Amino acid sequence: MTTAQKLYKRFILEFGMGLDQHGQDPTRAACKAVKDAVARSCLAGLIEIVRLKNLNDMQVEIRIACPHPEKVDRQTVMDALPFGEKVLFLEDGGMLTEGLFNLSWAIQPMKPISPMQRS
Repeated sequence: MTTAQKLYKRFILEFGMGLDQHGQDPTRAACKAVKDAVARSCLAGLIEIVRLKNLNDMQVEIRIACPHPEKVDRQTVMDALPFGEKVLFLEDGGMLTEGLFNLSWAIQPMKPISPMQRS
């Protein structure tokens, strides 16, 4: 353990989920995951407990697991977090699935459904 690791204490651990349903853009999905995690975090008292003078002094570690991590725009993801000194780790993971715009049946024109067919 390094000296820096001994000095830092973990106070908040939050998870987020993000997906880009139609474009399957890993950057957009990663930004949504960061925003999801932030939306469920409450930092009340953090300044008093840790004695931070500024929230931008907080060390923030962002870990994203997604398909094609090499396609993620790192700066865009870090900009999704509103404060802190950020470090971003990207790793292979997540899930890919067929979306609306890459299915052959979805390209077919839709036919109107009569009230009799709905029941």
